[in-house]
Amino acid sequence: MKMDIWQGRHLQELSPQTLALQLLNIVCQRIDPLQSSGVIRDIESDLTVIMERCTTADPSTNAVFALVVSILETQSSQAVGDEEEVSWVSQQTSKVACFLNNSLRQWPEKPGSIETTTLKLSINMSNTAHGATAFNDEVLLARLSSCMRAGFKSALDALSNRRLRGETYDGLLLVLGVAINILEHCPPARANIAGEEP
Repeated sequence: MKMDIWQGRHLQELSPQTLALQLLNIVCQRIDPLQSSGVIRDIESDLTVIMERCTTADPSTNAVFALVVSILETQSSQAVGDEEEVSWVSQQTSKVACFLNNSLRQWPEKPGSIETTTLKLSINMSNTAHGATAFNDEVLLARLSSCMRAGFKSALDALSNRRLRGETYDGLLLVLGVAINILEHCPPARANIAGEEP
């Protein structure tokens, strides 16, 4: 439990579910996504139930949330394939949009690994018309817009102080990537992104 293998989260107790998710995460990280997708196919219904619970979890502290996001990110490159055939991962886009929305609610100045993984997952999932539509939520887009403004401000401050480092703009680039995908693939979202966070 004290090992640094829980996506930056500290476990109070170790459950069979958390251990199984960590094992699945390791498998998904280490083997080809096509091969690991077979494992995912076998447990889709179980993962769906876990993901539903993660939609209300605190992304900054919940290890199960972090593991689920990491697992989905390894599979999400498969989700951007054929528009005609919608994979199980692609069917989870609305949950991923909820994960992103919850993460943006308490966005850190310098995103950590799970925030970065959530953004990469969101980029992959919003790269189609079907996917981007799930992210067309006024509150989510307002939070995304707020993060973009904060990212630009942070990058400008770092430039003026001559302290520009990779992590200063990595998060900004990922946030911009999500926004670009949503706006490119879902034109109605363009009207929603102009709003301020409520």
